[in-house]
Amino acid sequence: MVDPDAPGTDLPVPYEAPARLLARDLQAVLASWRLKLQELWRRNREGDLPAPRLWPASLRALFWPLVVVAGLALFTALAPLPWHQVDRSAPGGAAAVAPVPQAPEPAPLSGPAPLPGPESLPAPESLPESLSEPEQESEQEQVPDLPPPLPAPRLEDQLREAFNAADPEPLVVRVDPEPAASLLRLFLANTFRQLPEPRRQLLAERWQQQAASLGYERLELQDQQARLLGRTALVGQGMVLLDGRLDH
Repeated sequence: MVDPDAPGTDLPVPYEAPARLLARDLQAVLASWRLKLQELWRRNREGDLPAPRLWPASLRALFWPLVVVAGLALFTALAPLPWHQVDRSAPGGAAAVAPVPQAPEPAPLSGPAPLPGPESLPAPESLPESLSEPEQESEQEQVPDLPPPLPAPRLEDQLREAFNAADPEPLVVRVDPEPAASLLRLFLANTFRQLPEPRRQLLAERWQQQAASLGYERLELQDQQARLLGRTALVGQGMVLLDGRLDH
């Protein structure tokens, strides 16, 4: 019952704009959601949210964040798919890709096409040729002649260069390897006999070390007439020179 002494008014309650009421309700909803998220975050950090039994207890706080991240990644991967071309009414409930419409084929003519007459065929002189003989000859002349491939260096030449690499004057004239017998023969120049005794002994021992590094256990030094100048010592180590001036 309305109080007769109350001040007169046209509306039973004070008027408020609907936009203001909506803004206030949205603020209340957002505040409620924020409190709910804070509660979920606190419960997840404390391990209070449900998780599978096989999930480790020490990593319980990581379960739901990983689920959210995996769901977002799956949604991002499936978002670019052309869903408008997927036919979801396929039997069995499986989604099938709708066929792309193709342009209709042109209708066949009512009768066979008439064959061209002799007057429509090109003259033999006007038919293009692939290449005339002068053009082929000119192209063959333009192709430069490649030099023949160089032969691969022989093993003897490689060994001779390796043994002469450290000397200003090459003393090794020829190399005769025998891998089956683990023997290496060096044929020396005549100037080897003219060298001083310590120099010849130093060269012989250095060549023996090089031969041993290449896998040869025995080394023989010979002159160009195949006369023995030195060999690997049979007892002990080092080289024995057999020219009558230095033996050990």
